[in-house]
Amino acid sequence: LLSKTGDLIKGIAAGNPLKADDYAQIKHPVLVSVGDSDTMVSLEETIDVYRQLANAALVVFPSTKHPVEDVDPDMLGFHAARFFVS
Repeated sequence: LLSKTGDLIKGIAAGNPLKADDYAQIKHPVLVSVGDSDTMVSLEETIDVYRQLANAALVVFPSTKHPVEDVDPDMLGFHAARFFVS
């Protein structure tokens, strides 16, 4: 599993395997999020993906880096519950 995850990350680093046409085909609700201190994914990249999705919501977590372990669990829970309940 770790080897495959490493391969996935290397592939993404080499170029996003998803293209604009791929995002446009996703019709399910999607919660897109990013930390405002993320150094792996920029706010601009995240907003670009968000805008390409037909049915998406966007959350920017303040004072948050990329690893999910850095997300405030109460804030994450609030936004996830709000997204899935609405």
